[in-house]
Amino acid sequence: MIYSSFYTNSTPRFLFGGIAPNIGRDHEEWREKHLRRELEKIRTDQLFHSSFSQRKFKSGNSAAVSGVPGIGKTTMVQKIVYDWATGKIYPHFQFVFSFKFRDLNTINCRINLRNLILDQYPYFGNILGELWGNPEGLLFIFDGLDEFKDRIDFADNRRNTEPQSMCTDPECWCEVSDIVYSLIQHKLLPGCSVLVTSRPTASHLLEKADVSVWAEILGFVGDERKEYFNKFFEDQTVAAAVFKHVEENEILYTMCYNPSDCWILGLSLGPFFPQRNRKQQQVPKTITQLYSYYIYNILKNHGREIENPRDVLLKLGEMAYTGVSKKKIVFRNGDLIEYNLQPSQFLPGFLMELLERDESAQSVNKALARNTVGSMEILSFHGLRLTPIDCAVLSHVIGLCDTIKHLDLWRCDILCEGLQRLGPILHKCQELSLGDNEVGDSGVKLLSAALRNPECKIQKLDLHDNDLSDSCAEDLASALSTNRSLIDLNLGFNKLGDSGVKLLSVALRNPDCKIQELW
Repeated sequence: MIYSSFYTNSTPRFLFGGIAPNIGRDHEEWREKHLRRELEKIRTDQLFHSSFSQRKFKSGNSAAVSGVPGIGKTTMVQKIVYDWATGKIYPHFQFVFSFKFRDLNTINCRINLRNLILDQYPYFGNILGELWGNPEGLLFIFDGLDEFKDRIDFADNRRNTEPQSMCTDPECWCEVSDIVYSLIQHKLLPGCSVLVTSRPTASHLLEKADVSVWAEILGFVGDERKEYFNKFFEDQTVAAAVFKHVEENEILYTMCYNPSDCWILGLSLGPFFPQRNRKQQQVPKTITQLYSYYIYNILKNHGREIENPRDVLLKLGEMAYTGVSKKKIVFRNGDLIEYNLQPSQFLPGFLMELLERDESAQSVNKALARNTVGSMEILSFHGLRLTPIDCAVLSHVIGLCDTIKHLDLWRCDILCEGLQRLGPILHKCQELSLGDNEVGDSGVKLLSAALRNPECKIQKLDLHDNDLSDSCAEDLASALSTNRSLIDLNLGFNKLGDSGVKLLSVALRNPDCKIQELW
C-alpha cells in the first residue's frame, strides 16, 4: 500500500502561501518547490518525537494532522494502530484508544472517560482503574474533528473556570466535547498523548489548543503517482497505459495527488484499456465523464434491481446537493427516509457502504484478532513479565480463537491475579505452560474450574514450582476425576505433602482419568 507524503510545519494554518497554479505540471512543480523550501517531511512514528515538537517536549503531547478529504487521514490512523500493535512503532505506549468523531456524534448524554472507552473496548472491564495510574503509557486518537457535531472552542477560557465544563477525572461525568478538550489540553490524565485529525476547514479550531506538533498530509508527489498505479493493477501493461492517459491529461493528472482520486481513476479507467486482445473503447477525459462512468460502475456491479431508478437517483442527488451546500458529509438512514428513500433499497449494495456508518471498532478488532492470532499454533511469552492488565488483554484476544495449541507462560510472574484474568480462556489451550509463576493454591482452584469445563481441550499442563501445598490437592483431584482431555501433568518442585499425594492417587485410579504421565 502507498501512503500519502506527510509534512510538518510550525502552525496549523495552510502550509502553502501564495496562489497555486490550478492544473497539470505547473501545479506539480509548484507543490514540489514549496515542499523543498518550506516544509520538513515526517514519518508516522515521529509525531511524538521531540525534534518535531514546537513546544518544550514533555512526556505527554498532543499532535494535529490535517488533510483534505480522501488524502489518507483515516488510513494513516489505521496504519499507526496496526504498526503499534505489531511492535513497529511507539513501544512506550501500552495502550492505544482510537475513536472516530463520527461515532462520538451518536452519544447524546453526559458520559465519563471510563464508559466512553468501554463503549468501544468493552473487554477492558475492571482494569481501567489501573491504567489511570500510568497516563504516560496511553495514546488517544480522535479522527475527523471536522465531522464532530459539537464545536470545541480552545480559546474559550470559561472552560477553565466553569465546573460543568471541567473534566479532570476519568470517572467524572461530562459532555463528550469536554472529555476531548481536557485530554488535548492535558487537564485529564496529564502525561497521556493525543492525536487529532481534521480537514483544513476545521483545523483553525485547534489554533489555541495545547498542540506540540502540526502536520499535514499533502498527497502523492513525484513518482508516487506512478507507483500507486503500478500496485493498483496486476497487469503492468494496463498500469502503464492508465498512467500515460492520466499524465497526458492535465485535469486528471492534477486530481491524482489525492489517493482517493487515484483509486477512482484506477477503478474507472482500467476497463477501458486493452487487456490481451480486447478492443479499446473511448476513454473518459473530463471529470464529468469520469464520475459518470464511476457511478455507472457502482450501480451496475454493486446495486440491485429497484423500481423507478431515475426517481431514486434524482432524490439521492437532491439529498447530496443539499448536504454539500450545508457542509454535511455523512448521511445516515434518517437522511434517506427524509427524502422518501428506503434504506433497504441500498442494503445489499455499495451505496450503503457510503451512506451507512462504518463497522464498529470492536468488530474490526475482533476480525483482526481472529486473522492474526487464530492462525497461530503457539503463543509464547516465555520469561516475559506480564501484568494483570497484560493478562486481561491476552485473555480477550485468545477468547476470539477456537483453540490455541500451546500457550507458554513459563516464568511470566503472572501470580494468582494474572491467572484469574486468564481464567475464561484456559480451557482452550491444548498445552498450557505455567511453570514458575507462584500461582499458589488459589490459582489451582481457577485451573480446576477450567479442567472441569465440558469443552476443556487441555492435554498437557505444566505447574512445576508454583508454591502449591496439600490445600489445593482436593480441588485438583476432583478436576482430574471428571476431566477427559488431560494426559500429561507436571507438579514438580511443589510441596503437596503425603496427604496431597494420597488425594491425587485416588483420582488417578479412577478409570475415567486419562492421565498417562505425572511429573
